[in-house]
Amino acid sequence: MDDNAVFPARRSDVVVRKIEGETLVLDSQSGKVHQLNPTAGFIWACCDGESSVSDITSRLAVEFDVPATSVAPDVANTIGKFQELGLLVASRITKLSERG
Repeated sequence: MDDNAVFPARRSDVVVRKIEGETLVLDSQSGKVHQLNPTAGFIWACCDGESSVSDITSRLAVEFDVPATSVAPDVANTIGKFQELGLLVASRITKLSERG
């Protein structure tokens, strides 16, 4: 998978609230509430359909002052979990076709 060709996007119908540093995501389709820690919440907020997985990894590294190589697996795993939970919409596009 080419991370530069994947632009994760949050589903627009989920309800999101931040409470005491944690992000709560209410999925009305499944009836589940997902509680995200600050790191997962940051990744969730970056899933805007405009940022690639690589972009999100770079932003997280800067925000938490850690090497991008050390957080890349966590970003990929977290986005994968969001996909498994059905919280993201299909977003596999290429920058050239989308931006060109």
